[in-house]
Amino acid sequence: MEKDFGLVRVGFDQQLKKGRFCSRPNRFLAYVEIDGKKEAAHVADSGRLKELLVPGATVYLMPKEGANRKTKWQLVLVEKEGILVSIYSQLPNKLVYEALRAQKLPEFAAYPYVKSEYKVGGSRFDFALAKEKVEPFTADCLIEVKSVTLVEGGTGLFPDAPTSRGVKHIKELIELKEEGREAAILFIVQRHDAVKVRPNASTDPEFAETLSFAKRSGVGVFAYTSALDLGGITLKCSIPVEV
Repeated sequence: MEKDFGLVRVGFDQQLKKGRFCSRPNRFLAYVEIDGKKEAAHVADSGRLKELLVPGATVYLMPKEGANRKTKWQLVLVEKEGILVSIYSQLPNKLVYEALRAQKLPEFAAYPYVKSEYKVGGSRFDFALAKEKVEPFTADCLIEVKSVTLVEGGTGLFPDAPTSRGVKHIKELIELKEEGREAAILFIVQRHDAVKVRPNASTDPEFAETLSFAKRSGVGVFAYTSALDLGGITLKCSIPVEV
């Protein structure tokens, strides 16, 4: 049987180091044990992650250097019941960018030109797509990417904490759709065990209601799952979103 290499793959910049999670004193800082020594690590995910970051959990970290960094480690993966889960918030956008450029996502195959971090008025969107190459770049479709790390019984749930920012993004996409542009929300599940995605209404009912209204308004709502290993992340396949 031919091996499934997925749609696109993004490798890690450096070899990951195994560690053990100790504590998370705030959203962006964790303490981990590496080679018997307690170290500080940056957490690039503002979600609660309470089902993942439990004391004693196996984690994988990337060494990071920089004049403005307060820690020399980046927390990248956590192991949950034998499943690797990415909590590195930069990965989904990297995956989506490569997939859009290669036109691997059927939902957006009509747009061969891609620009990231695109401003419309006072807002900035993850990706802007265009059908034609013109200067200045004129977006025909705007996309916001949302990272999913919480999975229960095969269902990916977003968000895992109330997100006023997420609600704002959806409302802006609705406005763009009403103005005549295409707009979409793209959920990327940063683990392989989800078969569908659903808004986490019990955690953030406003997000769930706004997402439902967005879909009824014509905003595209899509999701893809991915697979992790110690070398990188692979975008796998489309899964349904129940709204």
